[in-house]
Amino acid sequence: MIWHIYIPNLKPGQLLWVFRVNGPYEPENGTGLTLINYVDPYAKAIAGTIDWNDSLFGYEVRKPDEDLSFSQTDSAAFIPKAVV
Repeated sequence: MIWHIYIPNLKPGQLLWVFRVNGPYEPENGTGLTLINYVDPYAKAIAGTIDWNDSLFGYEVRKPDEDLSFSQTDSAAFIPKAVV
């Protein structure tokens, strides 16, 4: 599948996107998708570095049930972005 978008007035060099994956959180059924941001694997260039933050894990790091918990924290501020 190919996705594309046209954004008026977008200039070369602007930081544009990450993929935001969101889905059902049902670890008992083998689905544990949460609100996680991924860098586009087909980006020609990326800018920034990973700033390690608890939001990158998709679960509540300090909770007793850790990876069975659910985090709604947005990780977009902590990962590189694709460059136009």
